[in-house]
Amino acid sequence: MSPGGHSGPAPGNDRISKFSKDGKFLKSWGKRGSGPGEFQSPHTIALDSQGRLFVGDRSNNRIQIFDQEGRYLDTWTQFGRPSGIARMALVVRHPYLEHERCLPAVVLSSWSFAGRVRMDAIGNDVFPHFDREGLCGYEIKNTGFTGFAAGGAKGLWFSHTGPDDRRLVLTESAIDALSHATLFPDAADQTRYASLGGQPNSQQPGLVKATIARLPEGSEIVAAFDADGAGRRLVDVLRLAVTAVATETGRTDLILNIHLPPQEGQDWNQVLQEHSQRKEKPPGTGVPISGSSCIGNDS
Repeated sequence: MSPGGHSGPAPGNDRISKFSKDGKFLKSWGKRGSGPGEFQSPHTIALDSQGRLFVGDRSNNRIQIFDQEGRYLDTWTQFGRPSGIARMALVVRHPYLEHERCLPAVVLSSWSFAGRVRMDAIGNDVFPHFDREGLCGYEIKNTGFTGFAAGGAKGLWFSHTGPDDRRLVLTESAIDALSHATLFPDAADQTRYASLGGQPNSQQPGLVKATIARLPEGSEIVAAFDADGAGRRLVDVLRLAVTAVATETGRTDLILNIHLPPQEGQDWNQVLQEHSQRKEKPPGTGVPISGSSCIGNDS
């Protein structure tokens, strides 16, 4: 049963039932089929932070999304047979990110990033994206593969945020954000991170603008994009967003800094891999990154 009092079906019972907290039956919905609101072997359910109900419709190879009264909202097709939505939630280790992307486990499990990188049932690393309404899609990474879950939409990937944050680092990918955090750790723990998941779609500049507008007074915005033409175009997008926030709100306290990798064509994960494989001290720390288990991967 989910935290909201919803129960998945017994075998052969292709519907979702809702109960009160004291176990009283309230309602049910669904029947066998493949249309919206129909199920074939629904296997697991979960609620997100917005109260939406995610149902793993196993034999239909999809996740259906409902409100808590059973009204159909959306369908995602992303992980084959979704036998356990909760299994994407939390894992202790990320072999691909640690061994191929050289990201230290201590960074991946830190307060800023705990739960912001998940894993699906077949071992892909999963980065949840958020828009103004909450969870909106999943970016998926693994060896030789980068994709976005079908049926979802790109928003922004975020680290956790704190009330004392005074810096926002914006990158092209979540892996670049994690790499930047590894290379340039904030001893004061006042940095939050966000990424676009590649080149922006039509809604993402507005999400960036809204993210900037919520920053505390005197905050720094760091454009940590790739050192190439696409990255420099994103710098221009970010500069326009900062200017728009200043114009619309009258804020004069925001500081924009540009921090691109040192070599043309590099992203921050490539910089991290170079330091790790040479076992050099990263520029922002006094402790070398262990490269003993990192083989590197620039895909």
